[in-house]
Amino acid sequence: MHKPPVFYALIQVKFNAVQMERFVSDFREALRGNGFPDYQEDTQTELLISMGPSGPRPPEQRPRNRWRFFNMERTEGFTLLDDALVYHTNRYDCFTHCRDVALQALRILHDRVDLAYVERVGMRYLDAVMPAAGAALADLVKPTLLGPYSELPGDLDHGFSETRKIVGDGNLVMRTLINEKGLAIPPDLQNQTLNLDETLKSYQGDLLLVDTDYFVQKRFKFDMSAIEKQFQASHAVLIDTFKAAITDEAKALWGL
Repeated sequence: MHKPPVFYALIQVKFNAVQMERFVSDFREALRGNGFPDYQEDTQTELLISMGPSGPRPPEQRPRNRWRFFNMERTEGFTLLDDALVYHTNRYDCFTHCRDVALQALRILHDRVDLAYVERVGMRYLDAVMPAAGAALADLVKPTLLGPYSELPGDLDHGFSETRKIVGDGNLVMRTLINEKGLAIPPDLQNQTLNLDETLKSYQGDLLLVDTDYFVQKRFKFDMSAIEKQFQASHAVLIDTFKAAITDEAKALWGL
C-alpha cells in the first residue's frame, strides 16, 4: 500500500435550512450527468429532546426526508438533506478527488438553491489497520491506540477508546476499535448503503479501526473559496493526527 489505509471518507457541509424537495429533481439530473445516475429517496426519523420551563419535554419524533445519489458501482455518492450535503466514498484514493467532487456538487446545489450561509463543515476518515502475516498491530500504531488489551487475561471481545480535543477552530474526535474477528462498522454508518470492498468484508484477524472526525461549527456567508479552504485545513488536521498515531514502520509502508 502506498497510502494510508483509509477505506471510508465523508465530507459534510451544513447550511441554512431550505425546502429542498423543490430542488431535488433538478439537482438529481445534474448529478446524473456527472457520473451519479443511481438515486434513492427515503425518510429517517429524528428524535428531538428539548427543555421546558419545568424540565425536559417528552421526546418528539420527526420524520426527515433524505435523498441519496450514487455512482453506478455504489462506491461513492451524496446524501442530501434540507440543511446539509454529505459526500462519502468507500474507495478512497486521494483527497484531491474527494475535495473536487464534493465542491462540484456543492456548487451545483448552490446555483439552484442560492444558499445563504454555512453552519458546519465536517470531515471524517475511517482507517482499517490490518497487520501482514507475522506482524502485529503494535508494529503499525503507537501503544496509546491499543490500550491494555494485550496485557489483560482472557479472550478479546473488543477494545474501544474515544479522545476529544480542540484543534484550531474545530473539534477533533478519534475513536479506536480493536477486533480480532475483522472489521466492525461504527453503528451510525451501518446503513450507509455503499458497497464495501470484498477483501475488507471477508478479512478475518486482528484489525484496528481508527475513526477520526474533525468538524468546525462556525457560521459564515456561503462562499465556495472559504469552503474549499476549510476542506484543506480539515484534511491537514486529519492527516497530522493519523501520522502522530502510527509508527515509523507504518509511515514507510504507506508512503507517509
